[in-house]
Amino acid sequence: MTTYLYAGAAVILALLAGAVTVQTSRLSACKAEFASFKLQVETLGKEAKRVAQEKEAADKLNKEQTDAKTVRLTADLNAATRRLRDNAGRSFVPGAAPAARGADLQCYDRAGLDGALRGFAAGVAGLVSEGSKSAVDLRLAREWAQR
Repeated sequence: MTTYLYAGAAVILALLAGAVTVQTSRLSACKAEFASFKLQVETLGKEAKRVAQEKEAADKLNKEQTDAKTVRLTADLNAATRRLRDNAGRSFVPGAAPAARGADLQCYDRAGLDGALRGFAAGVAGLVSEGSKSAVDLRLAREWAQR
């Protein structure tokens, strides 16, 4: 009976040793697979970081160019608006007709009409300036998005 007990214990020990060997080899395989995965993720991370840095540098250059273009176009726009407003200072009302009773009296109040037209022209110049600035900003935003 003792012999059977020893034989049973030997079989159990052999099975346990086999199980430990199998589990050890599986553990080694999992460790190797994890190390490979970790290396792959690290490589992908470095590549993504490099691509992001390149894109960031390109975006920074694009922003600088767009800002310079915005400054230049805004200065041109301001100059054109200034010219338009300066031209609004001239009289819009033509001179009196030779047959009129007087230079200041026609079928309208000359000063009132001229003032109204000047005010209208100044208002239009302001709207044109605002609309042109918005159009420049929109165009530059579209150019930025296409790059």
